[in-house]
Amino acid sequence: MIIIKQNIWNVDADYRIITTNGDIKKDGSAVMGKGLALQAAQKYPDLPLRLGIQLKNDNKCYIFPDMHIITFPTKYHWRENSNYKLIMEGIDFLKRFSYNSGLTFVMPIPGTGNGNLHKGIVLSLLEILPDNVLVCNYDI
Repeated sequence: MIIIKQNIWNVDADYRIITTNGDIKKDGSAVMGKGLALQAAQKYPDLPLRLGIQLKNDNKCYIFPDMHIITFPTKYHWRENSNYKLIMEGIDFLKRFSYNSGLTFVMPIPGTGNGNLHKGIVLSLLEILPDNVLVCNYDI
């Protein structure tokens, strides 16, 4: 992984990793009401419903190639703090998907904004990711 100080939407990358939760609204769409998830939902209006359909199966990472988005769950419920187990599952997925892919990925430090996890701990977990994964950190 390489840490950069940029807005995730301004980085030239093949995929953007969007942090999400596992909640589904009554209309079947995913809850994407804050932070990067809200920004992604505004940019890609079909994303909440498409993610909601997937979340009925499992709260895990999903790839949306037509939008160049990968969702990365950090919470089970939007009101909860982020969960280190979900973060580790997402990191494992991203490591397998990104390694030797020839693609570039950009992501936030997952779970440290609205999820209230410790940034230093999460950054240490991200160190196993290859250098084609760019991590946006605004505090450096």
